[in-house]
Amino acid sequence: ARKAYVEQKEAAIALQAVVRGYQARTQYLKEKAAAIAIQTAVRRHQARTHYLELKGAAIALQAVVRGYQARTQYLLEKRSAITIQTTVRKYQARKAYVEQKEAAIALQAVVRGYQARKQYLKEKAAAIAIQTAVRKYQARKAYVELKGAAIALQAVVRGYQARTQYLLEKRSAITIQTTVRKYQARKAYVEQKEAAIALQAVVRGYQARTQYLKEKAAAIAIQTAVRRHQARTHYLELKGAAI
Repeated sequence: ARKAYVEQKEAAIALQAVVRGYQARTQYLKEKAAAIAIQTAVRRHQARTHYLELKGAAIALQAVVRGYQARTQYLLEKRSAITIQTTVRKYQARKAYVEQKEAAIALQAVVRGYQARKQYLKEKAAAIAIQTAVRKYQARKAYVELKGAAIALQAVVRGYQARTQYLLEKRSAITIQTTVRKYQARKAYVEQKEAAIALQAVVRGYQARTQYLKEKAAAIAIQTAVRRHQARTHYLELKGAAI
C-alpha cells in the first residue's frame, strides 16, 4: 500500500510538472504575442508622427519660399517703376532745356532787331534774361541730379535691406531645421531606449520564470529521491524487524 501511494505521488508530481511546463509555455506565448502587438502599435505611431513632422516642416518651408518670392517680385517691380520715373524726368528736363534754349534764341533775335535804337538796353536786358534762364536751368539740373542720386541711394539701401532680411530669414530657417532634427533624433533615441528596456524586462521575466521552474523541478526531484530513499530504508528496517 505504501509503495502504491509513493508511486501515485510520484506520478502526480510528474503530471504536475508536465502541466506547469505547459502553462509556462502558454504564458510565454501570450506574453510574446502581446510584446509583438505593442511593438507594432509603437512603430505605427512613430511612422505617423514622423510623417506629420515632415509635413509641418514642408509647409513652413513653402511659406518662407513664397514670402521671399513675393518680396523679390515687389522689389523688382519697384525698381522698374523707379527706372521709368527717372527716364521720364530726364526726358522732361531735356525738353524743358530745349524749349528754354529756343526761347532764348528767339529773344536774342528780337533783341538784335531792336539794337538799332537802344543797343545798350537790349543787350543788358538780353544778358539779364540769359543769366536768369541759365540759373533756372542750373538750379533745375542740380535738383534733378540730386533727386536721381537720392533715388539711386534709396535703391542701394533697399537692396541691402532686402539682402539682409533674406540672410536673416535663411539663418532662421536653418536654425529651425537644426532644432527640429535634433528633437527628432532625441525622440527616436528615447523611444528606442524605452522599447529596449521593455523588451529586456520581458526577457528577464521569462528567464526568471524559467530559472524558477528549473529550481522547483530540481527541488521536487530531490524531495522525491529523498522520500524514496526514506521509504526504502523504512521498508528494510520493517523487513529486518519482521525476520
